[in-house]
Amino acid sequence: MVSAPKSWGRADFAGGDFLCPPQYIAPYVSIQFSNQGSCITNKEDNHEVDITMASQALLALGPNYDFLEACSRSTMQFETQCVSFLQDANIFLTNTFTLADWVEISQLSHATKLYIQSQGPISVVQYIGNTSGTFLLDTNIFDVDDEGYHLYGWFYLIQWIKGIREVIQFKGERGYINSISARNAIHVAPVNSLEIPLNVAYFCRCILLYVTAVLFFVACIAFYYITTSKGAIEGINMFAINRVTGLVWIGRPLLFLRVWIAAALWCFTSPIEHQASINRSCYVVDVDYEIACKSGSVVIGDKLRFVGLIFLAIGLVFLCYIVQRFRFPHIQERQVSSYLLYATALHHFKQDHWIYQNVYYIDRASAAIN
Repeated sequence: MVSAPKSWGRADFAGGDFLCPPQYIAPYVSIQFSNQGSCITNKEDNHEVDITMASQALLALGPNYDFLEACSRSTMQFETQCVSFLQDANIFLTNTFTLADWVEISQLSHATKLYIQSQGPISVVQYIGNTSGTFLLDTNIFDVDDEGYHLYGWFYLIQWIKGIREVIQFKGERGYINSISARNAIHVAPVNSLEIPLNVAYFCRCILLYVTAVLFFVACIAFYYITTSKGAIEGINMFAINRVTGLVWIGRPLLFLRVWIAAALWCFTSPIEHQASINRSCYVVDVDYEIACKSGSVVIGDKLRFVGLIFLAIGLVFLCYIVQRFRFPHIQERQVSSYLLYATALHHFKQDHWIYQNVYYIDRASAAIN
């Protein structure tokens, strides 16, 4: 899609890169400055718009925007294709959003448009030639007198957000221009896994998988003995399978990673919010050779939450200990103890009806857990 502000008319265009001298006259809008650093002659500046970008622009403009007028005034010999394409996007939005939702989104977008119109203007630039000479014109992408061009203003803005175009401020003796660039070549490639710090997360994930696998394995063994014993076991001991198996088969330190209920409640009541900010800043590494830019930052996770989960696990252990001491201040030792019976199993397994002549006869399923 090719666009030009209404104020430019169907004039003779002599290039859009004001870092270069005027080019040969052409009947279309030429590209503006680019990161290639060379003066390109008579190359058309266009918008490569897909249905997603068109829908985003129409969503920001609102349900009452007249895109038919936008196509008739702002496109250059592409009116039919423009109308057909935008009609498809409009039908998609009509079927996807309610009228109230569409209006609400457009009202939120209106604040952005007002800011660019008044406080942070972004302009498109072009050399225009006529019988009087060649002149450099700049027009705000949201020109208040050209409502039809606002559609293309949103195209420019969306492409800037996606990194397809740049906005650079040029200062001179008589003022400044915030000009938008030509399209940049976008390189899409998988992220280098060596540059992503995943060591700790991967290690913790492997531990959790190991703990879960061991618990499942022991549960399968216990189920086998329950089946072969035809249910002749102490059933209440099976309710302690997680606590006994965790300490016997896995060990105390690794269990600090499994504080499921408390951690889940914390996440539901106070979920972690990911943060993202766009703040383009650049600095010159080597003049005329390399420039490095930082577009923004994305924060996933929370250091305070990570530390909090560790202290939560430790705190719950001490809390449970204190509660149990208050519940059973004078608890007596079990009738029968053995070096072959783990301490956790000794206190959790029920020995009633399983002791004969001071000998504890443990069932097979409970023995497998122990």
